[in-house]
Amino acid sequence: AISMFRSTYSNSASEHESELLKIIKSVDLMVIDDYGIKLNDYGMGKLFQILESRVDKHNIITTNLRLEEMTNGLDSERIFSRMIKNATVLEMNGMDYRLKNLKVIR
Repeated sequence: AISMFRSTYSNSASEHESELLKIIKSVDLMVIDDYGIKLNDYGMGKLFQILESRVDKHNIITTNLRLEEMTNGLDSERIFSRMIKNATVLEMNGMDYRLKNLKVIR
């Protein structure tokens, strides 16, 4: 979603940032997959804006981070507080399915 915002700055963009935010705010369910990847200041600002618009709406957020890692830093704390409002946390443990068929040749 963050890259979609950047594309709105082009003169030939089919959608503008305000339209994109309107769509994000209006969807019944939004999924943020792999929360916690490194974002620059621009990305963190947009993520904050997205989550702010989604407070009290249905969201699914997946991450490989531990709780302590999600609240490490001021920006992370602000984002986390919006993510967790009215949330149910499901902790799932197990092997990374992408590593299931990993073969190491030595």
